[in-house]
Amino acid sequence: MDSDDNIISHLFDPEIYEILIELKNGSKDELYLEKKLKISRNDIKKRLGYLLNNNIVSMSSSEDKIVYKLNKNKLSKLTSGEIFNEITDKLTTLNSFLN
Repeated sequence: MDSDDNIISHLFDPEIYEILIELKNGSKDELYLEKKLKISRNDIKKRLGYLLNNNIVSMSSSEDKIVYKLNKNKLSKLTSGEIFNEITDKLTTLNSFLN
């Protein structure tokens, strides 16, 4: 598995984050994501590739559909760590500076 800070940087990537927002309330099939986010199925898989490899997101087949699911337990462990807190503190500071 790769380092937590590298995984967290992927979580904050805007192209990946929009998919994760959709997955936060449960599994979604690729057709739903494709229509909702207006991106191709291949792009969905590419964008989630790193997180799939690190078990943050899982992919399974169900009734001839590809279904993506967020591993909330693993995500929770990452987001409760020191690295995540440092990143969010820096983003908060940057946001207040910009506003």
